[in-house]
Amino acid sequence: MAFQAQPAFAGEMYDAALRFAADVSARQHDALGAVQDAARTAGELGWPALLVPEALGGLEAGLPDLAAVAEGCGRAGLFLPLAMLCHAVPLALRRCGSAAALALLARVADGSATVALAAGDLRATLAEDGGWRLDGTLPGIAAVRATHYLIDGGQADQPLWIVPAHAAGLQAGAAYPGMDGAPRLRLRLDGMAVPAAHALQPGPGWHEEVLQAGVLVTSALCVGAMGRLVELTIEYLSTRKQFGVELASFQVLRHQVADMYVGYENFRALAQSAIDAAEGERLPAPRLVSLLKLQLGRTGRRMGETAIQAHGGMGMTEELPAARLARRLVAAEFEYGGSAEHLERAQGTVFAHEVAA
Repeated sequence: MAFQAQPAFAGEMYDAALRFAADVSARQHDALGAVQDAARTAGELGWPALLVPEALGGLEAGLPDLAAVAEGCGRAGLFLPLAMLCHAVPLALRRCGSAAALALLARVADGSATVALAAGDLRATLAEDGGWRLDGTLPGIAAVRATHYLIDGGQADQPLWIVPAHAAGLQAGAAYPGMDGAPRLRLRLDGMAVPAAHALQPGPGWHEEVLQAGVLVTSALCVGAMGRLVELTIEYLSTRKQFGVELASFQVLRHQVADMYVGYENFRALAQSAIDAAEGERLPAPRLVSLLKLQLGRTGRRMGETAIQAHGGMGMTEELPAARLARRLVAAEFEYGGSAEHLERAQGTVFAHEVAA
């Protein structure tokens, strides 16, 4: 009953990510240290430069290359915000095009700077000298060892602000575990002054691109997690015995694993189709991205619950890799828009298309 998942985005990037994940996952007992080391090593490997043009010091690769990295890392359930580090931040800095933004982008590309995206409600006041004063609390920030934060107030008429991690008026609270166990930070801004040169304008459509690319990268990560989860579940049922026989001999468990496999293969094919549809900077149709996210929420939760049930009491332990992967899949449903939001987006897209026709 052995099974080996085949990668959807095979190649050198996938193989490199597997080696990287194997090294980092050995230190997952220290979640904060693991994510900080992983983000630093990812920068040294040049992953944040994947989608940056060569003229700006990047590798000018495509989204499938980033998806290969995500799939490899996903097999270990790593706490690594790849979509943020390798797409959202470089895209914002490149779109802004100011001297400060391009200088920081060059540092991101060569691995000497790590920029974390910090989004949430805040009060932004324009100062007399053209700069800004920021106040508010930003929760749920990825706990990478950031040199800078890219602050997004979530308003279309507001700029993005780039600030050093140790700027006056910026305070980072203690790390706390997120829904999937990944360490998060809460930033407090208390009258933080930001010069006008560090207020960036990424242009219209940046938020939408970040959301769509985030869905695609998260989906690739979950393809890796799902494949590994099927492998682990089959391995457990094939070696664990009850009533003197292997658990794999019970028909009901075999049917549950078959359902997991079908769900994995269906989602893998849909994710591969959507990501392969990206050409250069052009992302797939928004409806396809939303349908992919809906399928991720449905399949990921079902596979996670089935894997935990198949492992019995062991499935509830933090030390078990299958439990960590299941937790990661369940949490992924709420990243870059939940199922309810994407259902509304998919329905709205269909309705708009029918009206236009």
